[in-house]
Amino acid sequence: MHALFYVVTFGGLVLYMFRDDHVSTDEIFATGAAFTVAVWAFAYVYSMCQTLVPGSFTAAVDPDAPRTWVELLFLSCTTMTSTGLSDVVPVKPHSRSLVMLEQIGGMLYLALVVARLVGMTLARRALAAQIFETAHAGEKTTRRGRDGRRLTGVRAPPGPAR
Repeated sequence: MHALFYVVTFGGLVLYMFRDDHVSTDEIFATGAAFTVAVWAFAYVYSMCQTLVPGSFTAAVDPDAPRTWVELLFLSCTTMTSTGLSDVVPVKPHSRSLVMLEQIGGMLYLALVVARLVGMTLARRALAAQIFETAHAGEKTTRRGRDGRRLTGVRAPPGPAR
């Protein structure tokens, strides 16, 4: 039941992030929150797997005992972050499949969210530059050339892309 709650919460956070059209602190915090919620969701999924298929996970310490929830959370965190430092190891096919899904999901999440945030930031900068150029078209400008000499001219209105 906990896993379902975290999966729905993760989905809501991702939808919230992708509905916006500019980067703000909300998107940054939602990115971290969604990642954390996904880690917890997988820890609960691992816990369900261990309950349904005993012996799904083993560890260096007390290998035959069921893993604690904190150990499964540690496995989920190290899997999602791709550090691979966990001493908890999936040994049954179902548990290995779940870990592979988390690995792929973590990689895709990072790639998609970073691409989206960078894309929104670049689009916003391009729009700001276009607005600036349009607002200041026809003004006299002075700037320094590569050799340090002053260059004076008239700013041209924005035209078609070259």
